[in-house]
Amino acid sequence: MPVYTIIFYFLLGIEFLILIPFSLSFPKLKKNEKWIYYYLLVSFFYAAISLVMKQYKLNNMLFVSVMNLLQFYVLSMFYFTVIKNPVVHKAIRLLLVITSLIFVLDLTLIEGTKAFNSIFTSFRTLVLIVYGTIFFLQLQKDEQMIEQSIYINAVPDFWFNAGLFVYLCCSFIFTLSYNFLQKMDMSSEQIRAAVGISAALHYTSGVCEIILFYVGFRKIKRARS
Repeated sequence: MPVYTIIFYFLLGIEFLILIPFSLSFPKLKKNEKWIYYYLLVSFFYAAISLVMKQYKLNNMLFVSVMNLLQFYVLSMFYFTVIKNPVVHKAIRLLLVITSLIFVLDLTLIEGTKAFNSIFTSFRTLVLIVYGTIFFLQLQKDEQMIEQSIYINAVPDFWFNAGLFVYLCCSFIFTLSYNFLQKMDMSSEQIRAAVGISAALHYTSGVCEIILFYVGFRKIKRARS
């Protein structure tokens, strides 16, 4: 069994495990924390259904694109709730429309439904990375936190954003390269090795994301206990 497949199964397992405490605490979660829960829920079903489709050797590229769009909507709402700048709020609304249009164009006119939609996926990943960077900068300059002597690492949203940032940055490499590799001769040992390394990095970053999410969840529990 390839290393990246083992990492994928491990990722699926810990996603399920972290959903348990989030689900039990759901009524007490704030709006932004609930968006992280929805993201985890979508990600788990995304991975689980992709696994089933792979077992039956079905082409799951359309499903992957739709789930990536759904994740983008959920994470855009998360950043809309945690970023305070009204200009950024307008940008998020506009980018929701622009990204949706790119999704439709990539799916229908450019790469199609049977190939990995790298143009749409790379664009949506880059947009989310920018949101994450803006939120990091906001935390560093938050006057209320400075006045109350609150350290950044005590804020749950810092850990959620850190997890997303690690995953999205690694995924950006994966999304840029995967469609190119997909069109190459997959019988080539070098290409298969490149796909394996790219996928392993992608899934490992997913594991790091879940670990950082759990740290953020513990910060929620500690702050409200």
